[in-house]
Amino acid sequence: MLEAAGLAVGGRAANAKAVPAIVNLPFVFLQFISGVFIPFSQLSSSLTSVAGVFPLRWLGSGMRSAFLPDSFVTNEPGGSWHHPAMWGILAAWSAVGLVLCVRSFRWVDDERVHRG
Repeated sequence: MLEAAGLAVGGRAANAKAVPAIVNLPFVFLQFISGVFIPFSQLSSSLTSVAGVFPLRWLGSGMRSAFLPDSFVTNEPGGSWHHPAMWGILAAWSAVGLVLCVRSFRWVDDERVHRG
C-alpha cells in the first residue's frame, strides 16, 4: 500500500533525490498524530480525527493489536482495536495508491540507461 503511494509520488518527482524532500515532512507529521510517537490520550480529538483518515494510524493500530496484549486496547481511541474499520481504510488506501501508481509510473527508456 505505502509502496504504491511511494511510486506514485516518485513518478511525479523531477528526480530520485527530490522524493525524500517531498515525502519526509508529511510522513513525520503523520507519525506524531497517528499514535506512533505520542499516545492518543495525549492528542486532541481534532488531531486524532485527522489521523483517522490516513493509513499510518490504522497500520499502527493493527501492529499494536498484533503485538501487544489485549489489556492495551484501553489505550486505543474508543477502547477497541477497530479491526473492520482498519481493514476497510487500509484497503481503500491500497486501491487509491494502486490507481495513482498505475497512472504515474513510467518506464525508463532502455537506450538512455545503456548509453550511461
